[in-house]
Amino acid sequence: MRAAGIPSGELRSVSDAIRSPEARESRIVSRIPHPRVGWVPNIASPIRYSDTPMVDPTPAPAVGEHTLEVLRDVLGYDDDKIEGLRRAGGLGKDHRELSKESAS
Repeated sequence: MRAAGIPSGELRSVSDAIRSPEARESRIVSRIPHPRVGWVPNIASPIRYSDTPMVDPTPAPAVGEHTLEVLRDVLGYDDDKIEGLRRAGGLGKDHRELSKESAS
């Protein structure tokens, strides 16, 4: 390709790319504190503004983390309806602690 004058570059795996000297120099890979697992990897936006500060990244919510808020605040469900969904298995097996939160 180079001999023919065609622009080309090295093809890297994602693993190689995020460990590359360029990625380290630009600080594009970081860690975000996470309340359950300690930290999660993060790929920063490559867009940088000279006069506009960027907001620190936050980890994505866990599966079901906002279930109660959505049921109550968005759908308007009361505690009895939420408890009925939980008992019927409609909230999944990991929502045992939701009944505790509903009571408070």
